Amino acid sequence: MTLIALIIKAVVFDKGTFSITTPNVEVYICRFIASVLLHMELIEDVKQGLNMMHFLNTYPHKFRRTLIPFLISCMQTAGGFLAECTNLFMLSSRSSTQDCITFFVAFHVLTAIDNIYAESVSSLELLEAVEDPLVYEDLQPKPFLKRSMKHKMIRLLWKILNFFYNSIYYYFTPFFVNFLPYFFAAPTVTTSDGTH
Repeated sequence: MTLIALIIKAVVFDKGTFSITTPNVEVYICRFIASVLLHMELIEDVKQGLNMMHFLNTYPHKFRRTLIPFLISCMQTAGGFLAECTNLFMLSSRSSTQDCITFFVAFHVLTAIDNIYAESVSSLELLEAVEDPLVYEDLQPKPFLKRSMKHKMIRLLWKILNFFYNSIYYYFTPFFVNFLPYFFAAPTVTTSDGTH
């Protein structure tokens, strides 16, 4: 998160003439391909967070306390969404194919930092525990009306996020990279001879 914030600061705030433009078709295509590739990588993080939230809400009796697991699942999901938005925003500000490819490689490394850190930790019981997949038993979950208010709210949040994931995020997110320039277009500068 810190590295992403530093990248945004360097590109947006430290650069005097920041703008989102689409100079030519090559950049348009390069942005789209880079956004699709990064989307395929980030999509697993978002899905994992949603699965964690669903598992927690389906089997709350398997947890001593549900607040911290819920916050972890929210962080996992929000982190994926935030990384995706940052990816789209930064790619849409690249004005050449070389810049798009450079950013793609740099952001690809950034998205792998959490995995590099996790794999460097050894002999930790928690690390071994989370490697096991979440198994949904043939157990009927508690009916919605019999849940506590907290678990009703978690269930509703999961339903909304899952609907957004399956209807918009999964299929259409990479396309937004080439729509951003139309909503955040660079200002037109008119020279003394009347040309733009």
